[in-house]
Amino acid sequence: MWPIEKTKVVRAIWETTCKERLRGMLEEERKRAMRHFGVSDISKCKGYNVGWIRMDIWDRLVSDVWTTDAWKNRSVIGKRNRMTEKDGSITKHTGGSIPFMIHAERMVCA
Repeated sequence: MWPIEKTKVVRAIWETTCKERLRGMLEEERKRAMRHFGVSDISKCKGYNVGWIRMDIWDRLVSDVWTTDAWKNRSVIGKRNRMTEKDGSITKHTGGSIPFMIHAERMVCA
């Protein structure tokens, strides 16, 4: 167990981690549903039985969250940001770690 004075910090870390995990789980389910229906538009995925999300909640997520203009706008901005070119290559946070040789070259130049 952690010291009692660290409880607020531990709680904040826990909540952040849970939010990130849930976001990832929902993203995977959106992709799975679109593959299941053979569509690229999430609005056509109502009635999909996720299993761990009740169907009425899934349908509300589809209609009240994922098909809104605000969601679509954030999606477009995110895609554009992920396709940003830097130093001649596309920068992606999900691209993995920096190869050792590139890291070594950067260390020498610094």
